[in-house]
Amino acid sequence: MMIFMEHLNLGRRNPRERPPLATYEPIQTSARPNSEVDNEEVRARLPVIIVLLVAVMAFVFVSGRAGVIAIVLGIAVLALRHLFAFRR
Repeated sequence: MMIFMEHLNLGRRNPRERPPLATYEPIQTSARPNSEVDNEEVRARLPVIIVLLVAVMAFVFVSGRAGVIAIVLGIAVLALRHLFAFRR
């Protein structure tokens, strides 16, 4: 039992003693901060998103299991198009 307790203690004599936390620098994944992302980049991806949503909607509608989900996805596509139409 003592060996098991030492295993849980991970070699520390005082269980309340904690190892120092490592400090990591945040990794910047792009050349620009996130606040400077262009709307043009988002608009360039929008047709791909719409095509994927329509493809999922068609698959669900053809499968016949949940036509309601297809209708909701269609409304979501229209809402996205409406939302981005005001930003142009």
